[in-house]
Amino acid sequence: MKKILLVLILGMFISNVSMAQKGKDKLKGKAKQELKQSEKNLKKHKEEKVEYIKKQEQATKKIKKDATEKQRDVAEKIKEAKEKGKDKLNKGKGHAYGKNKEGLKGKEFGAERARIAKKKVKERKNELDVAVKRGSVQTKDAAGKIRNAKDKLEEAKKNRTISDKEYSEKKVKIERAEKEMKALKEKIENAAKRKN
Repeated sequence: MKKILLVLILGMFISNVSMAQKGKDKLKGKAKQELKQSEKNLKKHKEEKVEYIKKQEQATKKIKKDATEKQRDVAEKIKEAKEKGKDKLNKGKGHAYGKNKEGLKGKEFGAERARIAKKKVKERKNELDVAVKRGSVQTKDAAGKIRNAKDKLEEAKKNRTISDKEYSEKKVKIERAEKEMKALKEKIENAAKRKN
């Protein structure tokens, strides 16, 4: 019986060992499949990253290309503007007071230029005098008209021929006209001070 029992125990032990090895083989097979799958996933992920980086590089190249084209356009426009400016400078005659002296030389030319300048100043003063006189007459007329409008407005309010709303609107207009007249009067006074 001992022998049978020993044989049975040995049989069980051997069957357990063989089953354990089969389980290990199964685990190795699953691990290999998982390893292969993870390698595939890793390779696929790597390819996606490489493709993404290539797209990014292409986009940056395109942006740089567009930027350089715009810079060239701007540089060309600047050059054209400079050339146009040079052309205008060369074409402009300006006053050129010393070029056409009409037969005058040295002191004679200078004296003639001074006489012309003094004449211009005198003409401008005369024009300013006329403008000051005209402006002062206009301000006096405007002041009289404003006074008349104020008197009529107050009289109409006393007689109750206009409403309060109309009164306030007309009063605002009259005040605005007074302000404009005062500003004009100040300008005329300043001009009169300058002429003296």
